[in-house]
Amino acid sequence: FFSTKRTGQAQAEYFINSPRLKYAKPGSTKKSYLVWASLYTQHVYGFQKKNGKWVCKEYWDCSSGGANSPSPTGNCKIEKRIEWRHHTHYWNCFSTLNALHGIKPARYAGYNWVKWLGQLKSNGCIRNNNSDAKWIWTHCGKGTKVLVR
Repeated sequence: FFSTKRTGQAQAEYFINSPRLKYAKPGSTKKSYLVWASLYTQHVYGFQKKNGKWVCKEYWDCSSGGANSPSPTGNCKIEKRIEWRHHTHYWNCFSTLNALHGIKPARYAGYNWVKWLGQLKSNGCIRNNNSDAKWIWTHCGKGTKVLVR
């Protein structure tokens, strides 16, 4: 979708800092980080608050829910964190049944999940490479805002 990492970060910052996106205003949270999961681009963007604006620190491919089990959309927060669940690392729960989390090792999944990143393939959760899920786990505690759109 974006031609370079720098362009992608700039476009993500333009969107997330839009005055029309009231939920994402840096002043509306005490947390230093914000996560945006774009169902359109199949990317997760991690932002840090700096000087009254959100700065895109990281972004990566993800896999959100398919047509039969779409990911819930809206303005959410990380409500619960579970380090290991269903053979998967770094569950950052943003709804009752869904989380931003890593991918199962092939020995548990039966295939390599990495090849599905960037596609609508999950059962509603937002799957990330384990290193990317760890970024969320490390930087985004309970209460961190999550936008799923």
